[in-house]
Amino acid sequence: MSFFAKIVDPWLMEPFPEAQVYTSLEGEAPGGSIKDHMVKGELEELLERGTIQAGGDIAEISAGSTALSLAFYAQKYHLNSHLFLPDTAPKSLQNNLIKMGARIHLAPMESAYERYQEFIKKEKIHPFNQMFDPQKAKYYKIIGQEFRESFKSQIDAVIGAVGTGHSLEGVAQGACAKRTVSAEPAAGVAVAGVRNLDEQNLGSKDLCLERFKERIMVEKKDFFPDKVIMTDKNRVEIGESFQLVLGAVKFLLKNSPKASVFAVGAKNKRLPGSV
Repeated sequence: MSFFAKIVDPWLMEPFPEAQVYTSLEGEAPGGSIKDHMVKGELEELLERGTIQAGGDIAEISAGSTALSLAFYAQKYHLNSHLFLPDTAPKSLQNNLIKMGARIHLAPMESAYERYQEFIKKEKIHPFNQMFDPQKAKYYKIIGQEFRESFKSQIDAVIGAVGTGHSLEGVAQGACAKRTVSAEPAAGVAVAGVRNLDEQNLGSKDLCLERFKERIMVEKKDFFPDKVIMTDKNRVEIGESFQLVLGAVKFLLKNSPKASVFAVGAKNKRLPGSV
């Protein structure tokens, strides 16, 4: 179950007093991010169908959040996880994954996907396949549904950063949002795990090119300026991808100052001492 918070930070809300902006505290999930919804749901389905069995292997390529969730739940369900990471992945991330029993494979970003494909074919290991499976968006619908049940509120727009796009699309479907908006770093701005779809896409097979027609590009100077944001749950710690998203929310509200917005956050987490 997701925990929701209403954003009250003056940086965002002072210019738009009639707007309503919400998010979910996904950093409080066992695996530490919104990807828990997808990973837990998919592994349980695979085990139930017998596609994989306890003691079996599963592999994925990930820049971070999915890798952490997959390592966590693979360990819980007695599976062996093989995770392909960019060779620039922080040592702290690598160590966390190894502690959870994952077998990590490092490769340059430009060749990581090719090596991953060769590995699963050679070793006959089941691929998690988040990148090219649009059905994985279904695991995130529960977030939007739970929000509607909790707040009895119509959401005008769901906005979030884009990796595979599953979480953004699924939350929007569950919330019955009128608009789905991708928040993307402007050209030349790098944010780990987030894409500018003009610069980083997988060609005609990239699902996100068709999914997201309303896109907001955010320059680094327009990101939310802190790692902590004020909500009605007191202080919440956020990562760079959500700083980007909040910058995009501000642009959205300039044109729709009375909108009700759900901002999808990957790792938002209440700080100690918060309610």
